[in-house]
Amino acid sequence: MLNFVIALKAEAKPLINAFRLQHQPNNHFPLYTSENKTLIVSGMGRNRAAAATAWLAASYPAGVWLNVGIAGHANHDVGTLLAAHKITEYNTDKSWYPVHIKSPVTTESLTTFDAVQRHYLPNSLHDMEASAFYETALRFSSAELTHSVKIVSDNIDTPVDTLDKTRVENLVKHQIGEITDFCKHLCNLANDADTKVSAQVVDLYLAHWKFTVTQKHQLQRLLQRRVALGLAPDLALEESPDALTHTDSVTSRPTLPNDVVQLSDSKTVLRWLQRDTDTKGRFY
Repeated sequence: MLNFVIALKAEAKPLINAFRLQHQPNNHFPLYTSENKTLIVSGMGRNRAAAATAWLAASYPAGVWLNVGIAGHANHDVGTLLAAHKITEYNTDKSWYPVHIKSPVTTESLTTFDAVQRHYLPNSLHDMEASAFYETALRFSSAELTHSVKIVSDNIDTPVDTLDKTRVENLVKHQIGEITDFCKHLCNLANDADTKVSAQVVDLYLAHWKFTVTQKHQLQRLLQRRVALGLAPDLALEESPDALTHTDSVTSRPTLPNDVVQLSDSKTVLRWLQRDTDTKGRFY
């Protein structure tokens, strides 16, 4: 499942049409769905983006999360599609780092403000929702499968005051092909991780430590993220009883990382996996 969080109806309309999403009436947010995609229109601003993302996660759990919309940039040409590799919240100076693995879209830093900006920071996109979206969505997925993709809508030569709904819609519409390819890239990554994190691997951890239901979900997400980063479980050779007479009876089986085996409880295991994954993930 892929969940879109979009600020404006004008930004959402090309995606709704391209993916043939159907409106789902509710009392909370404009919502559109298909068999494997859901799109919510949050409205502008951090608070609305966070609320819409949390509501969507509770109602439509998904592995892949994507925030699509327009953003300003001092120098990039209007219409350029960029994915954020660093998201900074201007008011708090907090930062997050989405992980791109073989991403088909060029990346750029992004700064989230609480008001429309007419003075541009150097080397950064400007928006009003990405930090809140990302911080919230990251609670339900991983840094490899949670992203913010922006189309440049204004710059120092084309001020933000020239924007209207028609221009916003056209900017997104002209990048639908690239956005679709990016979605496929993320969904393939998610499916690959789901496939490789077998029940056998999860059972290795469950056999050694006692995990709560919530911790089991955390374990699954961490193991999926490790597969996406190429940090798959170690493999050991296992010989069957007749290995002396049949050389092809030697097979591989997953084992726990050496540093994990001696840990005392599930909480410590999850902490180690999180720290190790975050550290090694920076090099991808």
